[in-house]
Amino acid sequence: GGGGGSRCVHPAILSVLRDVLLGTATDSAQGAAARLLEQLLTSSRRARQMFLTREAGGAEALLAACRNATAGGSEAAAVAARMLQRLCGGDAPEEDEESPQSADSA
Repeated sequence: GGGGGSRCVHPAILSVLRDVLLGTATDSAQGAAARLLEQLLTSSRRARQMFLTREAGGAEALLAACRNATAGGSEAAAVAARMLQRLCGGDAPEEDEESPQSADSA
């Protein structure tokens, strides 16, 4: 498939993006981090598995970004909220290289 970029996701990249969301970076930097995370998490099951664990703290970072929306409605907050809705609603595409589940067989 066309998910070549998602195959290169390294935990350190996800950690840096999480730190940008949780840190005191500018709104534009946090927005950019949120957009990158959205692209990675909605296209890669592996990225979701690495980022959304309790140990990784990714879910906490997304929730923190959403909470920061009350302070000024930043782009990162809007992207994080949209991403959480997609991921929790099951709308995330399963285009990752590791998709052996064939539950569609009727």
